[in-house]
Amino acid sequence: MFQLLCLISAILASALSVQGDEVHHIVGGRKARYCEFPHIVFIYTSKNGKHFGCGGALIDDRHVLTAAHCMAGNITSSDILIGSLDKRLMPTWIPVARFIKHKHYKNIGTTVLHDIAVLTLAKSVSFTPCIKPIRMADEDETFVGQCTIAGWGKTGYNQPTANVLMRADVPLMPKSKCSRLLPIVLSQHVCAGSGILNDKTTCKGDSGGPLMCKSAVDGSQVLVGIVSYGWKCDTGLAVFTKVSYYLSWIDAVKEVIP
Repeated sequence: MFQLLCLISAILASALSVQGDEVHHIVGGRKARYCEFPHIVFIYTSKNGKHFGCGGALIDDRHVLTAAHCMAGNITSSDILIGSLDKRLMPTWIPVARFIKHKHYKNIGTTVLHDIAVLTLAKSVSFTPCIKPIRMADEDETFVGQCTIAGWGKTGYNQPTANVLMRADVPLMPKSKCSRLLPIVLSQHVCAGSGILNDKTTCKGDSGGPLMCKSAVDGSQVLVGIVSYGWKCDTGLAVFTKVSYYLSWIDAVKEVIP
């Protein structure tokens, strides 16, 4: 109970931070294994005269899923980089031909709504053992064990971003518990983390990256959430956009011709 009270105090004392507008690294994580997450992409975007990095998940040979806030602002160009743990040594760069943010995306201060975007690539991705898509979780799918977060963000609020992909295992937090800790948690959200101060979580630069869980149906790793928002990387808790909530919207967007 003391830890929960501390968490609430920390949240109320710090501003909500979408984890990519300032560009969020896995806190308390370790280096990912070679080819461990072949679907993870690094999104390199130029907007408002500056360069920004976000994470994303390859869902087929032409489309990447990321957070809407990663694609907000006056974007002049965007590319996805894939195929290496080191974002400086990516073997495959592909321009983004078009991106569509959810039309109801909005940061209202106490939460972020409809924080999801689909990127359509300029050309198809060639699959290899280290480059291939991830299956999106079904609406009623259940999971076993802990889930996994990964990204090139910061290891702490005042730390630099990582060049090498980091990963950590975190538990899904029941919605009932998350709702007691946070002002607004909706059906479109997934909470993950222990809720223990300074425990493993996402941080700045991890935005748009995947929350991956092991399916109870077939044991495969599936895409459950997209890194959306958190606070100052010390609450042991982050909020993700729930991918299964948007399956129909994603399918519709993918049908739009670039």
